[in-house]
Amino acid sequence: MAQAVIHTDNCLLQQNKECDLCKFHCQYDAIEITRADASQLTLPHVLVEKCTGCAACKIICPVQVIEMTLS
Repeated sequence: MAQAVIHTDNCLLQQNKECDLCKFHCQYDAIEITRADASQLTLPHVLVEKCTGCAACKIICPVQVIEMTLS
């Protein structure tokens, strides 16, 4: 089964632009947007125990930073 991996280096949130499309479109609540380390920057990350590999997040991502990998 596939699993989502988010490459946050090019994520819109990394560029201080608003976006939560991956989280919004995940019907399994497998993506959280949380504060990265001790900074004010918030970034998405995949909750592997909830991700089903449906790829809805990959399809909707406007900058295509999500890939599906085989687990």
